[in-house]
Amino acid sequence: MYNSTLFIMILVIIVNTCINLVLSSSSKKPWDPVPQYIPTYQSKHQQLLNQTKQFGKKIQIVFLGDSIIENWLNNGKKVWQQFYEKRQSYNYGIGGDLTQHILWRIDNGELDGLQPKLLVLLVGTNNVANHDKPVDVGKAMQLILKKLLTKLSNVKIILMSVFPRGGQKDDQQVDEINEIIKKNSDNSKVFFLEVTKKFRTNVGQLIEKLYMPDKLHLSEEGYKMWQKIMQPMFDKLLK
Repeated sequence: MYNSTLFIMILVIIVNTCINLVLSSSSKKPWDPVPQYIPTYQSKHQQLLNQTKQFGKKIQIVFLGDSIIENWLNNGKKVWQQFYEKRQSYNYGIGGDLTQHILWRIDNGELDGLQPKLLVLLVGTNNVANHDKPVDVGKAMQLILKKLLTKLSNVKIILMSVFPRGGQKDDQQVDEINEIIKKNSDNSKVFFLEVTKKFRTNVGQLIEKLYMPDKLHLSEEGYKMWQKIMQPMFDKLLK
């Protein structure tokens, strides 16, 4: 009886600690740099530091963002290998990232010393899940772009619209964020790419074949659609 009670108490402490760690990360303002407080995050960050150190100036194209970027190497792997791998593209996606985590990674060396020609940036869907105000996400995006353009002086950036996701309330927030962040496009260094219309039906529902069952992450068909939409801009900016 004593052992089972002790086990339950320890379990409650562990669960509460994990919840507090997550909240301490997600409760930060979207523009305040902070890492994710989960056990695997620092090891993933170190892998990306090692990638930068190993390949350095060979890296011509950077894909930076959250799990939807990271999953180019999973659900989107065939498309990645066909269109991006041979062009010296490297993936800097980490699942669960919000804008504040991207800022922290930029500040903590992941892109140091790189000279890419092109960077594809996608972040914001987890800020939607975190119920951040669109105007705050917009402020964070401005800061991300400023840091990227300062650190990577010759880069051109494809700023992706946040993808639609399941739920009418979520998609309203997605649309509000996209309306704000597209104003960062100057068609000189930053180029906004709108994809939402290709991922929704005429009545505003998600096109299911482009998504996984969670209605958040993309299926292989979703990555094919993304590549198809992005390719003209991608090729133009690499000329």
